Amino acid sequence: MQVVSSQTDAGDPVQWRRILALGIGFLSVLLAGSALVFWIASNWPQMSPDGRLRLVQGVLALLVCVTTGLAWRGSPWAEHAAGLAALATGALLALTGQIYQTGADAWELFFAWAMLLLPWLVLLRSAVLALLWVLLLNLTYVTWAGTSSILWWGDWFGLALMLLNGALLALAEGLRTWLRDPWHLARRVLAGCGVLFWACSAIMQGSFGGLDGWGSDGLWQWQGTVGPGLGVLAIGAVYVFYARVRRDLAVVSMALLAGIVSAGLWLGPRVSSELGLIGLAVVMLLLGMLAVKHVLWLRQHEAAGDGSADPAWVTRGALDAETALAGDAAVPWYLIALRVGVLIPAVSLLAVGVGIAFRLDTAAAVLGAGAVAMLPGLFISRTAGRALGREFGGVLAALGLLLCAAGVVWLAVDESGGLALHLALLLAAGGVVYAGTRQFAVRLLAAGVVLGIGCYLTFPQRWGWHDEPLMFDGLAWRAVFFVVFGAAAWLLSMRAGLRLFWRPLGWASMTVAAVLAGLVSESAAGPVWVGRLPVHGALAALAVLPGVLLGAWMSTVRPALPPLLRFGVPAVCCAAGLGWMGAPLLAVALTGVVLGGWSRDRLPQVWSLPLALGGIALYYFNTTLDGGLIAKSVSLGLAAAALAALTGVLALRYR
Repeated sequence: MQVVSSQTDAGDPVQWRRILALGIGFLSVLLAGSALVFWIASNWPQMSPDGRLRLVQGVLALLVCVTTGLAWRGSPWAEHAAGLAALATGALLALTGQIYQTGADAWELFFAWAMLLLPWLVLLRSAVLALLWVLLLNLTYVTWAGTSSILWWGDWFGLALMLLNGALLALAEGLRTWLRDPWHLARRVLAGCGVLFWACSAIMQGSFGGLDGWGSDGLWQWQGTVGPGLGVLAIGAVYVFYARVRRDLAVVSMALLAGIVSAGLWLGPRVSSELGLIGLAVVMLLLGMLAVKHVLWLRQHEAAGDGSADPAWVTRGALDAETALAGDAAVPWYLIALRVGVLIPAVSLLAVGVGIAFRLDTAAAVLGAGAVAMLPGLFISRTAGRALGREFGGVLAALGLLLCAAGVVWLAVDESGGLALHLALLLAAGGVVYAGTRQFAVRLLAAGVVLGIGCYLTFPQRWGWHDEPLMFDGLAWRAVFFVVFGAAAWLLSMRAGLRLFWRPLGWASMTVAAVLAGLVSESAAGPVWVGRLPVHGALAALAVLPGVLLGAWMSTVRPALPPLLRFGVPAVCCAAGLGWMGAPLLAVALTGVVLGGWSRDRLPQVWSLPLALGGIALYYFNTTLDGGLIAKSVSLGLAAAALAALTGVLALRYR
């Protein structure tokens, strides 16, 4: 097994201490800030308003002094302390409004918070603080304008957000040499979530707004024309700038994906026949192929421009990039994301069109059509000599799998046959497609369909959603199973020559586990949690899993690390994990962080960040847990204190 870098491969204890201290320190800051927010929101009656205010003011003053000293010395810990100070600043503003009932609107709080954060951003030039500042500005506008109709541009909210984030993106590009952002997070988040998302929403609204029966208001009709036009211009501007001026193939891939999805959103409601649906799906697939080929062409010219050797998979054709994953070729994540982002909606649309066109009105007919499409598709994908033929075969195989999965669900709804038959048919179809194709996107789709539908079919009450203990015991333990299964698949994919086979299964399993963990966090009622050993056992298993994986990773390092480092750090992390037992989605996210570090893959770590924030948010809003916000604040605070103490011990050995 490989680890993060050549230094950690050598088992350098000082380097390991530094990596662990920075990562665990960041987690302790996140937990401490969350505990502070939870405590303030609880409005704890046992402490007087003045006492609460003085406590938060004291914490903020201490953090400001610590951050200033660390920044003056150029310490890497200054960013951690500044992040916690930024959270404490927002908490102080919220507490002031809560105690004195100032009557200020929410947008004033977010705007004041952003302005108070600005000096720290200028001083530290941190990408994380920059993204927090961008989020606060977006929340300022949303709360000022109101939250209704944001997704549908009813009062030009979406247009204003797109323009705001476009201006912030331009600012980030102007300050690119000043901002400390080696991963280009600010650029990619602003371009993807800030500009391209709202551009797609504009096109979507124009697509539906132009249909008959959506009103005859002149302003609405004007929005239905101007909004999509501005969305197309925004997508084109992002593409041109990052393809021609400031080369960033990740943003280029996002722009191409947004363009293809937007074309489907615009044309879909205007298709009036099943043949039109099939034709639209084919067009989207062809556009996806051209987009992949174009990104590879740009990458090849980029490599030639800086004098580096072209990767072998770049020169073999557009779709052979995934085949190269069978070895150790580092195919970029954005290429796979582009293929998956086009394949899933296009093949789903194709399946609907085929079902309508051939009048598949029974489960047996759907299963038969799936087999007819799947088996020839697998044969073509394995034997075709050209990339286009292999792509055609992969699409047919994916279409057949979706039809077979729909047939299995149909049988389950009609209660035809038993659960064993349903699972056998589903596993047979998914296993044949997964083993029979070498395309990463098709394998990911197959694994996701089989695991997702199979998990749903085995629920105790799959056709009704009830807050019954048996349901949530099953949800929680299924989340544990899929996390462990996904971690095992991920570790197997790290062996030479096995990445293409096991990595899609690991991604699909971890995604299903995240969905299940979110359902457990959000939907469980009080009686499910109180005194329920099965669900608490599952939550405890999820909570300690990141620490167990960290210990396994550190135990594989050769030469061996010191025993205190190898066993002590994972033990403290497992103990601290009990503090976030009620946030299983956070545990799944931390598992992804450890797996990403172990396999030297940044994508799982980036994927885990929004999961972690979502897990904390669900933990906050779940009011059915015993003790309320005070108990949650105490548990998170104790976990943060334990991790902060561990960070201090680890940081003593290096500067």
